[in-house]
Amino acid sequence: MLAGEEADTSDGIGRRLRAPTPEVTDDDFALELDVLYPEEEIRSEPQPAPAVRVARWVLPEVTSSRVRLAVRRKTSEILDSGAPDAVVLAVADADFDGSCPTCGEPSHGHPIVRPLRIGAPFILGAGVPVALGAVSPDVHATDKPFAGRRLLTFTDARQGTARLSAKLQADAERAFVRAFVYHAVQSKPPGGSAEQIAAKRYEVAELEKAAKASPALSGILERAREELAVLEGLGDARPIPWNDLRDQLAQDPTLLHIKTLWELREEAFQNSGDLAHFLILREFLRRAVRGNSAETMGLARLILPQHQDKSPPPPSARALGLSSDDWHDLLCLILTHFLRLNTIVSVAPSAFNWIDRRPTHIAVGQFEPRTTTSDPWPAARGTGRPSRVVSLLAQAAGVSLDDHSARELVNESLEHARHALSRYFEPAQACGFRLDMRTLALAKVRDAWICPVTRRVVDTTLKSLSPYPRNDRHLLARPVRLPEHPFPFLAHSTGAAAAAVEIEAFLHSDPEVSVLRELGIWTEFHDRAALFTPYFRSAEHSAQQALEAAPGLRRHV
Repeated sequence: MLAGEEADTSDGIGRRLRAPTPEVTDDDFALELDVLYPEEEIRSEPQPAPAVRVARWVLPEVTSSRVRLAVRRKTSEILDSGAPDAVVLAVADADFDGSCPTCGEPSHGHPIVRPLRIGAPFILGAGVPVALGAVSPDVHATDKPFAGRRLLTFTDARQGTARLSAKLQADAERAFVRAFVYHAVQSKPPGGSAEQIAAKRYEVAELEKAAKASPALSGILERAREELAVLEGLGDARPIPWNDLRDQLAQDPTLLHIKTLWELREEAFQNSGDLAHFLILREFLRRAVRGNSAETMGLARLILPQHQDKSPPPPSARALGLSSDDWHDLLCLILTHFLRLNTIVSVAPSAFNWIDRRPTHIAVGQFEPRTTTSDPWPAARGTGRPSRVVSLLAQAAGVSLDDHSARELVNESLEHARHALSRYFEPAQACGFRLDMRTLALAKVRDAWICPVTRRVVDTTLKSLSPYPRNDRHLLARPVRLPEHPFPFLAHSTGAAAAAVEIEAFLHSDPEVSVLRELGIWTEFHDRAALFTPYFRSAEHSAQQALEAAPGLRRHV
């Protein structure tokens, strides 16, 4: 379903079908922000648009209640009858603030259609790394970013130049961090020597004989087999503690290029470890809803390292029908959709100013009222709209929050969750506590789901229900399986470098990648992370020239 308008043509004689006129002047950069900021410079007033005849829905099927319009392909002119160069569309009168004409879903106070446009910032952001890759490296500057490759662009928009340069720089940094994290969580433990493998194989063989007579040795045998798989290079990738990942990133040579920029902005970032922590924190402070991030792309996930044993749930959670796996999922969901969602995270003030645009840094208490500096712990309070975590828990348990006894079970379970997660908290200076991200770990994503609301990868659900509600209901998410990278950090298990053609062959032939491409989940940004596209540096230079000098400068260029 598309939205359109019938408007007069420029000569005022005919009619044409066009996209709806925006209420405000479009800003391609603002489309990628969570919060729209006022323009830094005064923009010229838009030209008056032709008078609108009628707003229209363009619908997939023709029915008795819909009108058939013949529209010329090249000019969008509406014809009185069909023509060889026209397409026939099914349209209906539109109310952009009303209900969806296809499914009847109400607008809930928001427009039921959103603009779908690819602007210059997105095109250049996607195209610059590709264009740079086609440039020959500079043999005299191989120590520079992207092996010294350089690309020069021109524009007559001073503000656009500055904003685009900043966007390209931020995108380059985040793309590098995402790729680094992706390859780090995909890396398997190094294999052992031939002697170690032979000794472990002998141990496994002896344990297998002994376990036949004594089944109590089965646990020891299983651990020995896992150790043998690790020595043989067949072990699975292990979660990486936050601080270990920070140290790995701090030692990467690329960080030195990023550091030359950031140490000028913030004194604390002169330390490579602090800068690495900041870069990882910027990527994982909050989970994006629909934007690209390591989590929404399925490149990595945050885990609770002290809860990997999946201990039994408390009695109140068992009464709600939660298993050990469900209880563990609930803890992870509270971590992401309450603590991180509300930025209840320990962040140094110097770093917080570079990450979050909120004016205050909040903490969390227990059940106190919400204030400007504190959020209460989630609970079913019987009044008002429940929070995302509360509504998800109630729906997964199949209980109504109007039921007093059900609310008590939900609240008791959430209080147990607070105690379980307290080992990951640190006290806030004023009151309450915040999440300490350094106590977490990162792991690869293998089994995940596609959220039916955001169409993005979610690594955790509660009984397969997406954490993102639609019309106050949590829908079932579609399970998917993400591939394992065969050459983490572009290397074979033996340590030999893997050629780019080997990774490209994996991206083109792996069946799991193919399925995700068909679903629209695996994109060119995943390919770049898999290929570990090098980091590049972006800078801008603005210069005003006299009008009479412009022709000569253009000829010189």
